[in-house]
Amino acid sequence: MINTREWAFAKWNGAAASDDETDYIFNVSNRQKTSGVLFSTRDGREFNRYLSCALIAAEYGIDRVITEVDKNMKELQEDKPMPPVLQLEAPKELK
Repeated sequence: MINTREWAFAKWNGAAASDDETDYIFNVSNRQKTSGVLFSTRDGREFNRYLSCALIAAEYGIDRVITEVDKNMKELQEDKPMPPVLQLEAPKELK
């Protein structure tokens, strides 16, 4: 059985996540109990990225999200490993 709760984003006070980013607990001002979600590791990390973007957009506006994403994409491109350069040595002379 799935238990669902709905609350306004404006009522959100904060969150906590487990170290492996699979559990998220949310504190909401109009609820006595915390709400939470559980993910697989891969999905939890993806959720964390979307949650971060939502928080930045709520606090600073969508333009800030776009700026941050562009900055991250540039950094990833700069850190991209270069293909190795193959250096061939001249063959040794036979005696």
